[in-house]
Amino acid sequence: MLPDECMVLDKYPIGSLVYVFHAAQIDVLAFIVDIRGSGIGREVKVCYQGWPHPPEYDAWTFDDEWILERSSRLELFSRYDEDDEIDVVP
Repeated sequence: MLPDECMVLDKYPIGSLVYVFHAAQIDVLAFIVDIRGSGIGREVKVCYQGWPHPPEYDAWTFDDEWILERSSRLELFSRYDEDDEIDVVP
């Protein structure tokens, strides 16, 4: 069997743009801003700041959070259609 360190590669380096399946049950764009741990316990910190979300979700907080890198909640933005629109909220 391989050691934990070999089981998880650096899927999401710092600066990656990802979709995160948020607790509000929607996909929200975020940046990877930090990494901690290694192997199967490796986590990435996602930052939602400045990314739009539907107005009906204004009551939800979109605070930075730590998510396991292997979580199914994360998906690289580049895996979605090139036609996806990205607007930064000032």
